[in-house]
Amino acid sequence: MKSKSTVTVLLLVLFALSAVSAQESEQTVPREKTATIEELYLQSGDIMIMREMAFLDDRDMKLMSLNMLEESIKDGSFGTGDPGAHFVLDYLSEEGISRIVRENNRTVNYFPTVRREACRLLGELGGENSKDTLLNVLKTDDDPVVLAEAAYALGTIGIDEEGEVSRAIAFALQNQDQMVPNDNFAHASLLAIQKLIEKNGSTNNNRQVYAAVVQIAQNGNYIRPVKEKAYQVISLMREQN
Repeated sequence: MKSKSTVTVLLLVLFALSAVSAQESEQTVPREKTATIEELYLQSGDIMIMREMAFLDDRDMKLMSLNMLEESIKDGSFGTGDPGAHFVLDYLSEEGISRIVRENNRTVNYFPTVRREACRLLGELGGENSKDTLLNVLKTDDDPVVLAEAAYALGTIGIDEEGEVSRAIAFALQNQDQMVPNDNFAHASLLAIQKLIEKNGSTNNNRQVYAAVVQIAQNGNYIRPVKEKAYQVISLMREQN
């Protein structure tokens, strides 16, 4: 754990960089109210550093924040659904989509790699809040690589007692351009549906899920491994229902 003095220096540097960045950019969504110094010391110094790095309008700093988060998840510093970790991941999952930074009327924070990594770590963090954030990503994001990571992360979390998650994945699949579908997103979604069935026992006889999987199996625009995975998931659904 970093010493108190080291944390203080890092925070001061990050706050200074954040202030400069805020003057240079116009954000469509206001930043979270800045905490007082007393409030900062009531929280983990590491998570506050991660948060300030995430706030900066710099792709590399955001990725560094995600790397620190991943290390903390792996070493057990953050348990399932940790609120501090979730705040950072939720924030970064919207980078350039729901939360836009513009300079001279140009979006400067459209970072799919950041959003993808945030989705992957939300799957590792787990919990209801992570599930809800990932469902929002499926509804709002426009990058198939990010969507693939969000779908797979939802399968990793495995919460789907009412069938809400499998329906959301099916809806996103059916909203693809069926003439030029994305094989990676389809395969990740099929793996997620498979995981959800294995963890929850069924898809609650959801017609939309069946339709989405059958559509992949019958669509000649998908590559063979994706179609084969679709047939495997169909067999699994038949076994479970």
